[in-house]
Amino acid sequence: MSQTLESLTLETETGKINHYDISYILGSYDSISLETAIEILARGNFEAKWVVSKVLVRYGEKVIPLLKEIILDESADVELRCSALRIVQQIKSPQVIFVISELFSLTQSEELMALAIETLASQGKECVDFLSNLLNQEEYRIFATKALAQIPHTSIIAPLLSVTKDENSEVRLYSITALKNFDRASILKVMIEALEDNSSSVRKEALIGIGLRLKKTQEIPLISIIAPLLNDLNLGVAQQAAITLSKCSHPLAVNFLEKSLISPYTPIPLKITIIKSLAWIETEKSIQSLGNYLILADHLLTLEIIKVLGRVTNSKITQDAIALRHLVIAILNNFYENIPPSKNTPEILQSLCYSWKQLKAKSALKYVQEITENSKKYFNSLEAEKILFHLKSLES
Repeated sequence: MSQTLESLTLETETGKINHYDISYILGSYDSISLETAIEILARGNFEAKWVVSKVLVRYGEKVIPLLKEIILDESADVELRCSALRIVQQIKSPQVIFVISELFSLTQSEELMALAIETLASQGKECVDFLSNLLNQEEYRIFATKALAQIPHTSIIAPLLSVTKDENSEVRLYSITALKNFDRASILKVMIEALEDNSSSVRKEALIGIGLRLKKTQEIPLISIIAPLLNDLNLGVAQQAAITLSKCSHPLAVNFLEKSLISPYTPIPLKITIIKSLAWIETEKSIQSLGNYLILADHLLTLEIIKVLGRVTNSKITQDAIALRHLVIAILNNFYENIPPSKNTPEILQSLCYSWKQLKAKSALKYVQEITENSKKYFNSLEAEKILFHLKSLES
């Protein structure tokens, strides 16, 4: 360490450091010298270090050489070196890249390396070339990929594309996660290829990326590529496939979702996601498919369908939204009129009333009255009061 810090050790032994408590620092915030601030960083308690770090940042590039000594000192406490790195992280300067470069050649500490990568990422596009070179070194590849993924600039596209097929699934995941934010044909191709990755996390992230593209277009080939993943062995991937298909309103997407919904082999959690996805699409075809499944669905899924139908277009006033809302009301009314005994349960009746209320379904008034009159048969008094509240809201 420098002579300054060596001399501070002697001062600490005589107790001089005790004067640098939190009250002293706060009282001298605007007048603390650089040397004193470095002393407090090295010898102060946690609170003192936290406050003085803000002082050091204000010195800008001037403080980097002193912090560099701490960062590169292999005999220094790792926590102190991390504290110095966190301060450097807040300073934009070409010097930072050189400090990190030297650190990589010295340290074996994963904690320091991880923080060093974060520090590089904080420098933005200026460090992309340096990080790109690190991708060629296997021991640093994951750290460099993570750092590049944090830089919102087109200059990261080329280096990240180069590692999308890396042996390390983490490297592939971070690269796909970052690349999905850029709308390029070359990236879409990579996303499609990633749907066959052996890592479920990578497949899921690729689906999210394709969903961003699908939201802007109605490409039939993309829909056909996504659909098979509704049968993915990983539930999270299959659910994401349903969510991704909900980003477009093409009838083909609805067909695939409906087919999976009615399949006896589709797990219940996935069916719930598909029900929500069909409701999100908000087309006549997607809503009608939910209506068709109401009678076939079990108790849990029936409740889910009624719940999501109550939310359809209830905040929109366009002509299409109004027409769709009328369709939903007709579906719920028809369901109640033909409700099978197995579904004539308190939970389902209450859910119907609540959805009618959300939809402002005046045509359902007679059904709500009927349910209310029979409420003592089906509900306790508290539930009956809730239904009466629904009735009053429809009358107003």
